Amino acid sequence: MEGYLGDTNFHRIIKGFITQGGDSTGTGEGSKIYGEPFKDKFYTRLRFCRRNLIAMDNAEKNDNVSQFFFTLSSTPDLRKKHTIFGTATGEFIYSMLKLKEALVDEVNLMFSRKYINN
Repeated sequence: MEGYLGDTNFHRIIKGFITQGGDSTGTGEGSKIYGEPFKDKFYTRLRFCRRNLIAMDNAEKNDNVSQFFFTLSSTPDLRKKHTIFGTATGEFIYSMLKLKEALVDEVNLMFSRKYINN
């Protein structure tokens, strides 16, 4: 995924659960930068059993557009709801851990926007 996350805005953090980004507006309202929504894909070997997993965020079944999230812990309730497509590794993990320390408001939106720079 090197080079694909440059200047990604992470707008939502749910402490101990997920860090969400990929919305070019930075509001969580979404933007379709990749065209039409695409279908969910689930694999029996991929499970939400640890932190650092990267998955698509969607509002409903088969509604994947540009938003995604990183798990900050084991999140088994997300199984068969969101498509896992990667794992955070190397130096990127440190950036993600810094994001989880950000201040959030009552609806888990960040007070100051954080970016990941590649």
